[in-house]
Amino acid sequence: MEFEVRVESDPTGADIRSLADWLARDADVRAAKATVTVLESEQRPDEMGPLADAVQVLLEPDGVLVAVVTAVGVWLESRGRRTRIRVRQGDTEVEIDSADVDDPEAVAESILREIQEK
Repeated sequence: MEFEVRVESDPTGADIRSLADWLARDADVRAAKATVTVLESEQRPDEMGPLADAVQVLLEPDGVLVAVVTAVGVWLESRGRRTRIRVRQGDTEVEIDSADVDDPEAVAESILREIQEK
């Protein structure tokens, strides 16, 4: 299973790198055997280098998706400022705004529900 997480309004890619680091260090994500990769956009002529564009998460067939999306919810809740993310799997995309996050598990349930309904 593969899905991507994008952070809206992240011109430097710092939030994407923060999320990737958070996921890579999360014990439950590691136990789920998830592979976390930062996807970079192509370098434009006016930029110093490529920008982090998204976090790609690959799960083994038996990987635990709930562990990964819960970690995403905890990261989103921990942000000191309003942050919007988009989680995409195939043709399904879910947008979550940190202003609407009270409970990381509720975020995980919302993401799972949307992904599994499609």
